[in-house]
Amino acid sequence: MAAKKKAREPHPAEELATLRATLKQGLPTAVVLKGAEAYYRTAGARLVLAAATKRGDEVCRHDGKDPEFTAARLLDDLSGGSLFASARTIHLERADGLLKKGSHDFVPSLGDAIAKRLASSVAGCVVIGAETLRVDHAVVKATVKAGGVVVGCRKLWDSPPPWDPDPRRSELVQWLLGQARERKVTLGPDDAVYLCSAIGNDLAALLDRLNQIRDRGGEGLQQLVAWEAGASPWELAELLVDGDARRAVSQVEALFQGGFQGKDGTRMVDHAALVSLVTMAITGKVREAAAGAAAMAT
Repeated sequence: MAAKKKAREPHPAEELATLRATLKQGLPTAVVLKGAEAYYRTAGARLVLAAATKRGDEVCRHDGKDPEFTAARLLDDLSGGSLFASARTIHLERADGLLKKGSHDFVPSLGDAIAKRLASSVAGCVVIGAETLRVDHAVVKATVKAGGVVVGCRKLWDSPPPWDPDPRRSELVQWLLGQARERKVTLGPDDAVYLCSAIGNDLAALLDRLNQIRDRGGEGLQQLVAWEAGASPWELAELLVDGDARRAVSQVEALFQGGFQGKDGTRMVDHAALVSLVTMAITGKVREAAAGAAAMAT
């Protein structure tokens, strides 16, 4: 019997689009935003809380990683109704440790308190953000049973699909190009590959750098984005164009064996992306050299 093909995990933007459509019909009893991409978890929470505020709900906010967080206050909010409005929306962000058995922050009664509230007739909504919450967790099951919404917020794929190995086709690069268009920032596919490779799979950091490019009137990426490694495609391209073979070989080894360091401190090796970046960099250096030679000839 053939193995069952694993279902494709939806793009987080598709998940948010579904959430928006749901919110147009009214606030659900609960919304769980689960997955490693904080950018999308935050965006989803903002959508729900905006709808709750518009409805006039009393909004109670809790953050499991906040030094001032107290489990007692959260449990109190979950057990009672709104004091100042017709409904209460409770937002619990970074809930992983609070809901995971064995964790230092685990609150044994929290899962039951959430499930009890969702099963009750108390008006309002419970919004939970968590990076590692499993689909079979009791809170996720209670959310589904109560007619709530579970939103997947996975990381965007930073490698291209196997059937199209062009690094410019990765989800991350395509997302960045879309963000550039929205902000009216001129950014070519090769520049987007460079930016994603240099900064890493961090949507908030990529947007921050994109905004810098916009605010500085399109200043070159090489001036705004430092390559986090001992070697860079731009240095390698310059050595190759200059004919410095000995040093170029050393740079090639550094790039293709050691990779480069991302913003999160981990070292990444993506040969397909590096080939594209080096090719782009060589093309740019050759053009610069040709332009300089033409200027001297005149």
